[in-house]
Amino acid sequence: GGALYYNLQYGNNGNAPADDVYLTYTLPAHTAFRSAWWHDWQGQQHPFTPDVVTADYVVWDLGTLENGPDNYFEVRLGVDDTAAPGALLTSTLDISRHPSDFHYDDNSVTWTEILNPTGPNLEIDKQNYYWNGNGQIQYEMRVKNRGDERLEPVWITDTYPISTTWDGNWWYGHGPNITTTHDTANRQIVFWLEHLDPGETASINYQVDLDGSLVGVQGLFFTNTLEADVLGDTYPADNYDEVVAYAGPDVYIEKWLRDGEPHPGEIVTFTVKFGNRNSWQGMNDQFGSAISDTLPPAMEFITSTAPWDPNQRWHPRSITGSTEIAWDWGPPWENSAWYALISVRISETVQSGDVLTNYVAIGDDNSNNSDLSAANDFYEFPLTILDPVFEVDKVYESNEVAGTLVTYTLTVTNSGNYAGHNVVLSDTIPTYLENVGSGGTLNFGWLWWHFGVITPDGGTATAWFSATLPCTASLSIVNDDYGVRGSEEGVTSPPGDPVSFDVRAPTINAAFTHTPDAIVVNDTVYFTGTASTDGTGLSYTWAFGDGAAGSGLTGTHAYTQAGSYTVVFTATDTCGYSDVATATITVASTCTPLTGVSFTYAPSNPVIQSPVTFTATVSPTGADTPITYTWYFGDGVTRTVTIAVTTHTYTISGSKTVSVTAYNPCTAAGVDSPTQQIEVGAMQVFLPLVLLDY
Repeated sequence: GGALYYNLQYGNNGNAPADDVYLTYTLPAHTAFRSAWWHDWQGQQHPFTPDVVTADYVVWDLGTLENGPDNYFEVRLGVDDTAAPGALLTSTLDISRHPSDFHYDDNSVTWTEILNPTGPNLEIDKQNYYWNGNGQIQYEMRVKNRGDERLEPVWITDTYPISTTWDGNWWYGHGPNITTTHDTANRQIVFWLEHLDPGETASINYQVDLDGSLVGVQGLFFTNTLEADVLGDTYPADNYDEVVAYAGPDVYIEKWLRDGEPHPGEIVTFTVKFGNRNSWQGMNDQFGSAISDTLPPAMEFITSTAPWDPNQRWHPRSITGSTEIAWDWGPPWENSAWYALISVRISETVQSGDVLTNYVAIGDDNSNNSDLSAANDFYEFPLTILDPVFEVDKVYESNEVAGTLVTYTLTVTNSGNYAGHNVVLSDTIPTYLENVGSGGTLNFGWLWWHFGVITPDGGTATAWFSATLPCTASLSIVNDDYGVRGSEEGVTSPPGDPVSFDVRAPTINAAFTHTPDAIVVNDTVYFTGTASTDGTGLSYTWAFGDGAAGSGLTGTHAYTQAGSYTVVFTATDTCGYSDVATATITVASTCTPLTGVSFTYAPSNPVIQSPVTFTATVSPTGADTPITYTWYFGDGVTRTVTIAVTTHTYTISGSKTVSVTAYNPCTAAGVDSPTQQIEVGAMQVFLPLVLLDY
């Protein structure tokens, strides 16, 4: 629920204005932008209004930023009421990267604070120190009340380094009423601040002198501690600070990629930053330094710019081969930072994911200097080659039958670590294919597809085309000339694996039926065909055996003469492949159908195990023959015979339902007799009677 106030600065330290400059402040979590302002030289406050304000960031459109002194402004942020103590508040301030900016390492700054609970919170800091010459250290103590309660009084104990003395001189830039007490024996200065209101700060400065015998002696560390005891401080960790001043240089070198992207064959430019981070002022101007850059074999040195003027070339002292480059430089003066731009060409033979490691080093020619750390005299910069890697595979969908459709699907996979842009895929149309359709462009036997972007690390793009297989079976369809032909990055793919198959003939199955089964002259015969195929569409023809023909799945025909006829049903696909079904039918002359049938049986009182004779009588008496009779004897037994008389023996007595159905060539459905109930009796056995007279 509190407020955060930050003092910020930006500027153009070059020698020319910068156009289209934007300042972007990314807000910490749990905060909201409230206001911003700047002060003129008379102390008047003016609003510094952002052009864009969102929940996450604010942007100022600075337009043209003139070169010259830095600009200062302040911002105020509100902290959410629901934010929990301990939350990290991370801020980032960015200024546009101008194409001609000499170096970008100062175009962004990020800082993090911890959200504290309500209550007292004193912060002390002594990191702002520097050497005066090589025999005196000057310190600035910064004090701030970060809590929401007034602190009064505030006691701060400053213990200055051994082998140094304080002459009692101190001053402050701002703050409340302050007094000091000096404990010479313990090298302590106790600062008493009358009070600090919430948000109030103080700045206190003083100097210590090294013992005379130590002036100019390198390799010594001078430790200064600062501590305060605040009862109930919500964050006591910042009630203590320690700073170590080192006597001697701290030369360093760094390297990073400035311009270009690390692709095969490309030119890239590195920024090399070097200098001396320490403020100790005892450097000997009779000795210089040297810079070296060791390039990997896959890099070739092109040029370097002078640290004192990026518009001038910095000529190397020596170039060994094409990868060992060295430059001479002057003394590594205190608090120095110099920048050089080094341009190299990457070999065209490198591949995606290759790591090209650069090594830069700084050497001090004065062997008497005691460098603070040799670790930062050398810098290793691995550069990973970015490039797409394309692989193309192909599958097809087809039953491989002559005249049918085949569809090919091509998949381009980018297994590289960089997106592929404006990717061109092509494929040749295999010989024999016809009627090609596609989502691409067909041009003289080639198909072309264009993809805007294929993402890295397994991203894919697909293309397809379809065509008609030839009608000739056993021809081989071979597709072996396809791949990525080009991309914005200049990357292609190896040819895809061949895809082939042989065309096969279709499997056609034809059959038909006809009604009626018994046919007589001038009857209408109905033919019904069925057919299946795994090939192209079918057409159908009929040859009825008497010279007549028909088409379609069904047909009708009436024969005018009696006789036997071979009927042929043919199913033919669009490629000319066919299958035939044949059947021989018999046509009888004009026929008199049956109109009725009846029967008699004897004996009239049948018994089991004795044959019963059944006699059928049909009408009319002139009905065409042959006549067949199907008898149903009522005991589960049926019999078909071609004569009117038959016999049957029953084995079980009881009532039996008997009937007969008669058929002739023109009575295919048959005629049924009336049913009769027959009582079948049991067999009777008569025994002789013998009488005996006693």
